[in-house]
Amino acid sequence: MTAEVIALIVSIVGGISGITSIIAFVASRKQKQRDDGAKEARINASLETIKLQNESLLQGNHQITTKLDGQNIRLSRIEQIVEDADLATIPPKIAALEASVKSAHHRIDGIERKQ
Repeated sequence: MTAEVIALIVSIVGGISGITSIIAFVASRKQKQRDDGAKEARINASLETIKLQNESLLQGNHQITTKLDGQNIRLSRIEQIVEDADLATIPPKIAALEASVKSAHHRIDGIERKQ
């Protein structure tokens, strides 16, 4: 009978040990799932932040591109005005104007001397 009691106690201890192991495994598994879920949530939040920052940068880039396009249009207009102005003829015109002013000064000086 003693051997049977000892065998029964060993069986009960083994059963309790097995049940405890299963409970510990399940608890550990749930904790790991919670930890994994929290980690995944942090990663998703970081990705969402990066996505929003990227969209903001793209929007700013679009605004800059639009402004540059406007500046390019204005620059093209100014270049056309300068091209149409025929600036090569201005220096000879300035030289002729200077000669005319110089001649007018000589005539004015001559009139002043006669008076």
